[in-house]
Amino acid sequence: MPRDIDNPPTLLALYRLRAGVTQEELAKKIGISIASYQRVERGLDHDPPIGWLANAAKALGVGLHEILEDEMVDEWHPYNSTKEPDPSWRERPEMKARAARWAKLNPHLAGDD
Repeated sequence: MPRDIDNPPTLLALYRLRAGVTQEELAKKIGISIASYQRVERGLDHDPPIGWLANAAKALGVGLHEILEDEMVDEWHPYNSTKEPDPSWRERPEMKARAARWAKLNPHLAGDD
């Protein structure tokens, strides 16, 4: 898609400009800092959280696919976890309730632990 409003660096910038929204306004609607938003809009962050992009698309009234850049979808995005989660999360009441609901709905998949 050709970028026509003063040649913005990204599709996100193009749609933001077309919507007449400032960077600050959109960052606030998305729920992120202005600095984080600016990195994404300038194309400096090639792997922004999908939630940010989904919120931006919704705020701008466009489809998520319309603001995704080629480099965001053409590259492999490895999961970068630096530490294992604390095993105690399995003992939280809400996790036990979720596991019980899942086992009830999927008895053929539930293990006999």
